[in-house]
Amino acid sequence: MHCLTFFTLLAVLSIADAAIPSDASFVYDGTSSDLVQQFYNLHVARTKVPTLGLASAQLPTAVTERLSDVAVEFDALPGLLQRALLWDSGYVVQRGSTSNLTAIRTACGAGATTGVTMAEIALTYADYVGAKCTLEPNCSVHRNHDCTGDQFGRGARCAATNVDVWSGEALWSTGGGPTLLPHPIIVRHEWDTPEGGHYRMYGIHARYLSNGGRQRGDHHPLRRARCEPQAVVSTGKGQAGGRAVG
Repeated sequence: MHCLTFFTLLAVLSIADAAIPSDASFVYDGTSSDLVQQFYNLHVARTKVPTLGLASAQLPTAVTERLSDVAVEFDALPGLLQRALLWDSGYVVQRGSTSNLTAIRTACGAGATTGVTMAEIALTYADYVGAKCTLEPNCSVHRNHDCTGDQFGRGARCAATNVDVWSGEALWSTGGGPTLLPHPIIVRHEWDTPEGGHYRMYGIHARYLSNGGRQRGDHHPLRRARCEPQAVVSTGKGQAGGRAVG
């Protein structure tokens, strides 16, 4: 799978406002979590959104170090590229906040010493049905119906801590669109089972924004990444931005 690395994007922008080759086959339809490619495609299409308004002191070290390497200031980046940088570096805002950034620790691939990229953390359709989970009937998109916490956990590729905002929305679904502007957020899902079990899981969802950067009334579903609470899958040694967990 092609992944547009944001370091390359920053390096080119530091020299000139030049076009960067991208994956012509990429379609934002919910089959990956490659939001960097979607943000870049919208940037090339001259989609205008406000900057995030984050002060330098609010930026994680992992982000400021990448900017320093190419002598670029965060507030000099267009709004779409600010969002691409945060996502590619492994940071997502909590719902209801514009500045509370949560670090996403990604799981190591088979035989790897570093974590998968943020473009690879989505729970795929094959993962979902492979865990013997069922789909909500009579829907135009796929959405989870009957799936236990244990079944969801088999496909988790990331972890996070201190997610305070609860959500009762579907934990997993598909969908997207080439002109949609995603605003990724992380929320907590927590529930009890009739058998006395208790589950806490985190999901990275998307709110879609208009071209002016305002939240739209219609919330098209996005294929959602499933994250475990970090204490469940990690000893806390993991780092954000596609590095190892555990």
